[in-house]
Amino acid sequence: MTTDTRERLLAAAESCIGRFGADKLTMDDVAKAAGMSRQTLYRHFANKADLVEELGISRVRAINAAVAARVADIDDPAQRIVEAILEAVETVRADAVSMALMHGDTASLMTRLSQQSSALRDLHHQRLLPILEYARAQGVLRPDLYLSDAVSWLVLLQITLVTWADALSLKPDALRRFVTTYVLEGLLRR
Repeated sequence: MTTDTRERLLAAAESCIGRFGADKLTMDDVAKAAGMSRQTLYRHFANKADLVEELGISRVRAINAAVAARVADIDDPAQRIVEAILEAVETVRADAVSMALMHGDTASLMTRLSQQSSALRDLHHQRLLPILEYARAQGVLRPDLYLSDAVSWLVLLQITLVTWADALSLKPDALRRFVTTYVLEGLLRR
């Protein structure tokens, strides 16, 4: 299994999602778009769920890089939490493939994968756990929070913010107020 072949298959899947949408993504279409046999595709991905998971992993890696860049110079732990959430949401919203994966039939698969895929769970923890640990070390985070549970909750919240129609209509300032008022306050020490 070469990385080149895998990357070509993932690029073909992205192209198919762009043309047909995530719900209509088929393994046949991906193989054809990649110029490869179905047998080659199935050697790399056992089924559509495996392919979608790998697409999700690549998207979460991009989110992690964007979040790390955005919060790198922020010392205030509360602001760091808000900016991490906003950047994750904005990165998904700006990417057509990510948005396609998070809507329609594939949305429930992506939500389930976010909870069940160890690779995705690990990536979410890599992004959010250091931010929460920093807030705890600075003494602003509620002491009764289990950080691993808080990461899971924040991931579900971010999924909601990219799939919920009312949240999609929020302008950036309104989204920032929403996150600050309803999310941040639940995390902070009183």
